[in-house]
Amino acid sequence: MKEYTSNTYYLIDKLFYLLVFSGLIGYFVYSLDNNNKIQIAGIVIISIFLILFIRLTTKLASIKFTESKITVKYLITRKVLQIYYSSIIEIQYISGYQISSLNIIKYKSDNIAINKVKLTSVVSQDKYIEFAKWIKNKNNKIEFKFFPPDLKLKSEFNKEFK
Repeated sequence: MKEYTSNTYYLIDKLFYLLVFSGLIGYFVYSLDNNNKIQIAGIVIISIFLILFIRLTTKLASIKFTESKITVKYLITRKVLQIYYSSIIEIQYISGYQISSLNIIKYKSDNIAINKVKLTSVVSQDKYIEFAKWIKNKNNKIEFKFFPPDLKLKSEFNKEFK
């Protein structure tokens, strides 16, 4: 039985930048002790950064592809999400030139709403066709999209499946 895993740890970079910017703004606000308008603006900006930080940390998750479903375990909230292959509509592969590649899985929940999970690419480009074959065995109706559109992987995928 083949098993694939992934995560949303690409968010750690964003969390780091939010902390750095919050620290810089905090230092700037602390050094200007006589201008109340700048201090209030700095506190508001830091508050916004902290809210974004908290929202991003709740999205940190580990993802496991099993034979019957995808299990998403959120690390902070301890929430577990089950995505059945039959509910998946689309999988996007976004190639990153200077960052790691990403996948976006769009699926229907309750046959009404379309939700998505953004994660670090499940496999590298050279193994993606094998992964696509594996997941198409679970649901042949899944649509695959590739970004940027001129990606070499897209032409390899089209040769294999069309």
